Amino acid sequence: MGVKKDQKTGKWIASHSQRPKGGGKPITLRRKCKTKAEADRVFKQLIIEIERRTRSKKIPKVKKVCEEFLEANKLTKWNMATWDNYQVMLKASAVRLWGERYIDEVSEAEIRDYIALDLSDKSESHRKTVLKYIRGMFNYAVKKKYLSHNPCPDMHFRTVFRMDNVLKEEEAKLLLTRSKEMDVEWYPVWRFQLYFGTRSGEAIALKKKNVDLANRKILICETWSNKTGFKPYPKNHQHRWIEIAPNMVDMIKELLNSNPDSEFLLPRIDRWIRGDQARELRLFLSGIGLKQINFHDLRATWATMMLNRGIEPIKVMAMGGWADLKTMQRYIRRAGTEIRGITDNFKID
Repeated sequence: MGVKKDQKTGKWIASHSQRPKGGGKPITLRRKCKTKAEADRVFKQLIIEIERRTRSKKIPKVKKVCEEFLEANKLTKWNMATWDNYQVMLKASAVRLWGERYIDEVSEAEIRDYIALDLSDKSESHRKTVLKYIRGMFNYAVKKKYLSHNPCPDMHFRTVFRMDNVLKEEEAKLLLTRSKEMDVEWYPVWRFQLYFGTRSGEAIALKKKNVDLANRKILICETWSNKTGFKPYPKNHQHRWIEIAPNMVDMIKELLNSNPDSEFLLPRIDRWIRGDQARELRLFLSGIGLKQINFHDLRATWATMMLNRGIEPIKVMAMGGWADLKTMQRYIRRAGTEIRGITDNFKID
């Protein structure tokens, strides 16, 4: 194989053959040329072309690996919401940048530059998440033996823990007072969230049959999302009871008796079902002069108010459905209860 002259025709022939890595039938290419110079050029092209073909038999492109990675985890390791997050994030990053390149051509420097420079205007939390998703795809490539190692760099992120994304108690009271005065359809939903601290999907899925008004308890045993629909368990896969505060009994009674054709306790607000609850809350808070927080921050507000009242963290964890103390520690820091009393006997002068 190489460049040689056909003595019968007088033409030059460039040819090259190579067996794929790992074995298999050789790939052979052969081209006729008029001159030796042309044959030399064609021979180099044949080497590149066969290298590309042999690699493509064993090493897929980034786009293909991404598709395999998503398919391998669909409805198995992840729920549909997680799967959709991976799909959207990877298509916007890895597939957009390197989709038509072979998976072993993407370097550590390229990944680092993308996270550190291209995403420099994004939050630390967002960049950390993007790198996590890209690393997951490359881990899959290593597992499939497309790569010998994962090229994703070790990067450190300083995620800022914010204290200002909860409402103070007087602010929460103003939210409820004004929304009730203005007869806002969200009022019972916002009040429910501030008194019970449930997740949005748990509140949407809550059915009247799970309310035990006589014992002032509600069973949280389902959740809902606009991507996966209803599931017969909350986020942490653990059913739990939440207690009804005495001044919430009347509202719960009203909700139980309203709309008799519905099995659900809370009103079915289209914008809530569509996932626009955060936007609706921010608009209303802005309109009454309060800081804008997300709908999920009502849950953090509830936890903070409970802790400020001296409720034991273990009880707040149980009612809120948190699985570990590490997560609960965020709310303890927000409430500041870990420093309460340390200066009671502190005197200098």
